[in-house]
This record gives sequence, structure tokens and C-alpha cells, in this order.
Amino acid sequence: MRLLTAVAVAAALLAPGTEKPKVPAPTLDRFLFLATFEGLCEDSISDAAAKAALEQYEKGRYVNFVYACPVCSPVVEGFRAYLLRREIYYARKGDPFLGGGEDDVSRGLAGRLAAEDRADRGAALHDLVARWTERHMERLRLTDAERAEWRQQFAQGRKKGMSQLPNSEGFSFKSCPSCDGAAEKDWLK
Repeated sequence: MRLLTAVAVAAALLAPGTEKPKVPAPTLDRFLFLATFEGLCEDSISDAAAKAALEQYEKGRYVNFVYACPVCSPVVEGFRAYLLRREIYYARKGDPFLGGGEDDVSRGLAGRLAAEDRADRGAALHDLVARWTERHMERLRLTDAERAEWRQQFAQGRKKGMSQLPNSEGFSFKSCPSCDGAAEKDWLK
């Protein structure tokens, strides 16, 4: 009887005129948020380094991110979620987000992310965002054409973000490390 029911359901789904449910296309926000959050977890970035990336100047704006940028905003939210992970994941013993994923590259980048020198911190942020977006694309098993589409979206987001530089009071750099990292551009301090 179960087999008959399964066959009937499959036939109904495959019948002409039956549409598959539409899955919403991933957005730039979701892609970059997940890439950042997963990257932070996989690389076991210390809380001190994550907090350093989210440094704000006295009026509350971020010094390492462009205000109202479509690339920076989800990256910031990924960092913020990472710093809240223990409150979300409270029922387990130990911290599942620490240890195991850290390698020499991520250890070096995490150290630079927490550096006092803002230029070094920006360069580390650039390299990490580039690493995390590439890793997320690999995880999604994107085709070359799909990768090119995402790179185009990153470039468009970067362009919008760069237009916000004059409104980003307290921002430390000439160019945005997150935008340049996601769009595979060299970073200008």
C-alpha cells in the first residue's frame, strides 16, 4: 500500500502542468552572511579578532566597513552572529565552534585581524572575505557560469558600496576591504 501511495505521489508531481515549488534565489545578503559566518566558524577566529573587525569609532560607525554597503552589511551581520553563537548554541557541552578548523593561514589572518595597525587589519579582512566567498562557492558546487554571476553581483555591490564612502564617517580606508575581497579586487589602503 505504501508503495502504491508513493507511486501515486510521484506520478502527480511529474504530471504535465504540475509545477515544482519555486525556491527563492539566494540573495547577496544571504550568500555573504553565510559565507562570513561559516568562515569564522571554520577558521576558529577568536572573539578578540572578531570584535576588532567590528571596531567602531566614537559616533558608532564601523571603521572597517562602509556604511549602507550591500557587501559590508551582511559581512558585519556574519561577524555579529558569530559573536552571539554561544547564546544561540547553549545546550551542548563545550564550544563546537572552537578548535579543529584553524590552520596556519587562518591563524595568521586572525592575528592580523586583531592587529592594532588598521591597515594590517583591513588587509586581513580583505583576505578573509575573499577566502570565505571562494570557499562558500566551492561548498555550493557552482558552475563557472554561476560563479561569474556571483562575481558580477559582488562587483555591483562593491560599486554601490564605494558610492557610500563619502557617507561613511569614521571609515579608515580609501577602498573597502570586504567589497574588494568579495569582488576579487586588489585592496587600496
